[in-house]
Amino acid sequence: MKKLRIPPFYAYADSKLDLYKKLQEPKILAGAPKLYPDLVTLNVVPSIVDLLNHDNTDIAIDFVQLLQDLTDEDVLDDNDVPAKNIVLEFLVQILHRLNDSDPDDSASVYATLATIENLIEMKPAVVELVCERTKLMKWLLGKIKSTKKLLKPERWND
Repeated sequence: MKKLRIPPFYAYADSKLDLYKKLQEPKILAGAPKLYPDLVTLNVVPSIVDLLNHDNTDIAIDFVQLLQDLTDEDVLDDNDVPAKNIVLEFLVQILHRLNDSDPDDSASVYATLATIENLIEMKPAVVELVCERTKLMKWLLGKIKSTKKLLKPERWND
């Protein structure tokens, strides 16, 4: 029996405006945690994961913000996790693609880190996955080093 492949919901956009509208549609899901099991049943999670790895950073960030909303502790109970194996590597990869000196990207960095925090709060074992399987620690140490360079006293005389 051949498996039916359904294209992602955003594949039928005719213009950039249509694409933007299509990408906004899933955001209503954050307000309906009772539908989260249906997200898994309907196989929506792989589409979200694909969009986290999208070449267009703006699209990837839209879905980071969606995940942030979906994983907010005020919305979820401990058992309502929409997907237990959300790909943390994609979240960290997005951090590497952003320039936190840009105000829009800075907000996206915050949303990405907040999403990782939400996942850790829901399931503390996620912290081990984050540390062992992603490059988040390397990214954080790089940010600390770059901030440390900016704060060196010899630079204050420039």
